[in-house]
Amino acid sequence: MRRRLVSRDFQTDHHNVPLTVVGGAFIIMGWYGFNGGSSLAANSIGSLAVLNTHLSMWYVGLALYLLWRATTTHDDDNNDDNNNNNDAWRAAWPA
Repeated sequence: MRRRLVSRDFQTDHHNVPLTVVGGAFIIMGWYGFNGGSSLAANSIGSLAVLNTHLSMWYVGLALYLLWRATTTHDDDNNDDNNNNNDAWRAAWPA
């Protein structure tokens, strides 16, 4: 048995981003269909399940964005090459 490879020994790249997005879309559509159809009728229980699914996905996305914003350094914000009208974003999103 050989030594285990660690991440600095080889570089991994994204393999196929469009297929990853399509797969994620299929999972989300199935999730909505499963949760909304779990009441076996088009009534308020099914609509509340769909609403709960939608809001939970939205809050998880917001939490991940805020976690990413809090844990990463934003050195490229001070770069003048990429500074095409970023003042409005800085005012809206304090770092």
